[in-house]
Amino acid sequence: MKRIVKWLKSPAGISVGSTVLAFILTVIYDFLKNKPVLTTILIILKAIVKFFSSILNFQLKIWWVLLGIAFVIFILYIIYKVLEIKYSTTNLPPFMNYTEDIILHWSWKWVWEKQYDGKYDIEYLRPICPRCNTPLICNYFSYRCPRCNHEAHSDIPDLDTVKIMIMDNVEKASCIIKSVKGVD
Repeated sequence: MKRIVKWLKSPAGISVGSTVLAFILTVIYDFLKNKPVLTTILIILKAIVKFFSSILNFQLKIWWVLLGIAFVIFILYIIYKVLEIKYSTTNLPPFMNYTEDIILHWSWKWVWEKQYDGKYDIEYLRPICPRCNTPLICNYFSYRCPRCNHEAHSDIPDLDTVKIMIMDNVEKASCIIKSVKGVD
């Protein structure tokens, strides 16, 4: 019994039950009006056929079709732009603004890129000139600024070490934000 009640509450049970109920009510209606049984269903089917036949025989002008296509493209473009604005500004994680820092006595800049698995990774990590804020160029054992010719001869940290420190800074910042908001 529970199985039958569960099936009747399911979408399939509701659709089949509605169809059977409509058929039974139509037969009762025909019987009460002293009409031949299923006359109402026949009238409904004829109306459906007439409706589709009038739609299929409707004469369209080419400019109506072209205007309709242009309108659909315009609406899709508007929807695309609205969704682009909505998802580009509001759903970005807060650490996306963290793109430069001084780490191990060197200025660094980088870009966050979303990977195929949905996680963010540091890309284009590069040391920055302390004088003019231009990315430095590696010349074997030194780094030179292409703009002001400033040269740095001290050992530059390993890029993987710098990435680890950046990720650690992001994790620590998120822990601080959570503790301030009271989120555990």
